[in-house]
Amino acid sequence: MKTKILLSESSKLILKRPLPGCPKGRILRKRKVPEGGFFISMTDEEAISGQIKSYSFTNDEINKNPQWFGKIK
Repeated sequence: MKTKILLSESSKLILKRPLPGCPKGRILRKRKVPEGGFFISMTDEEAISGQIKSYSFTNDEINKNPQWFGKIK
């Protein structure tokens, strides 16, 4: 029996579909907190200007929606 590898076991993911204020292809980085999850990576300039909206996702959301997230190879 093959073990399923969860998306949340990655350190970085890529957004496969656009979100409001956040285009497809943005990188998500793993949170360094006990509850885990991922957040959209952006530059300080993007955050200050509001150019990219801040999003964060739980491990459960990531694993249940593989059509939205992909592993970076």
